[in-house]
Amino acid sequence: MQIPYIENIFINKTKVKDYLLSEIHNTGKYKARFFLKIGFEQQLPEILITELISIAENNNLIAVLNTEFGTKYTIEGFINAPNGKKYFIRTIWIIHTLQKQPYLITAYPA
Repeated sequence: MQIPYIENIFINKTKVKDYLLSEIHNTGKYKARFFLKIGFEQQLPEILITELISIAENNNLIAVLNTEFGTKYTIEGFINAPNGKKYFIRTIWIIHTLQKQPYLITAYPA
């Protein structure tokens, strides 16, 4: 089963640039080390965004969790890194209560 409202999927460019690709973000820096090491660049977050959206579009849900803020979805899949290799990534998305748009919460190697 695919994430609901996939046609409305959204990833905040600033979140990717300043969290997943930032070596100075308190919690994101550990993820950034991985993504930067495999060739993604903070100046070009669109490349990682495209790969993360591809995971959601081409893979089935592995977990669903209802929370007070909305429903969280876990999806895993491979990304094509700029270094020419594929990496298995876990992505976490949320659809906030009463909304119809999946937002990326985080991504990291699975």
